[in-house]
Amino acid sequence: MKALLSILAGVAVSASVTAGSLPAHAHATTTDNNWAGYIATGSPTTFKSVSTSWIQPGVTCTSKAETDSSFWVGLGGWSKQSQTIEQEGTEADCIKDKPVYYGWYEMWPANTQDFGGTVKPGDHITATTVYDGSNKFTLTLSDSTQGWKVNTTKTQKNAIRDSAEVIVEADGTEYSGNLADYGNVTFSSAAVNGQNLGTQKLTKANMVDGSKTVVSVSPITNGKDFSATYK
Repeated sequence: MKALLSILAGVAVSASVTAGSLPAHAHATTTDNNWAGYIATGSPTTFKSVSTSWIQPGVTCTSKAETDSSFWVGLGGWSKQSQTIEQEGTEADCIKDKPVYYGWYEMWPANTQDFGGTVKPGDHITATTVYDGSNKFTLTLSDSTQGWKVNTTKTQKNAIRDSAEVIVEADGTEYSGNLADYGNVTFSSAAVNGQNLGTQKLTKANMVDGSKTVVSVSPITNGKDFSATYK
């Protein structure tokens, strides 16, 4: 949501690997001020689908300050060349010290749209973004705990599809200082182009606020699962 297109500026890649020469199952590591998770990278038109499941986290709201956290999958938006993101997920926000949860989709840079029914902490969520061809994308979000599933097909021009993401985001001010305390989330059965996430050339992004790590991302297990922990 509302992702920064300048996120590659000043990115620090681990000295032990380089993004252009990664062996299978290895990945580059970087930091970002509002994204945490794994990003599959490739050439334009590489990516056609991305999906994952997670258990909806609850948030701890301790003050009147408004904070937020987003959990989503999407295509595009990581490279400087990409001017769009096609994405859907759920929100866990603090509004005037009260927790708020809901589903959404976004054809960025268009505005976020509410999506789906009731969302509560502990719900089992699945999200899928699929490129259908001819500039069309199908966005699907389901909550098997509450018993709903929704999808929409939208047109997005100029989508180059050179990345696919599974992400925790601090949106709103696009800054990690705005992140709500969601505790921990585990993304499971993450897949890109119908294959396990771990088969892709990946960048792992930890979220930072200056020199402080705000969200730490775990290694991938079983080729398709990882967690992102609020610090």
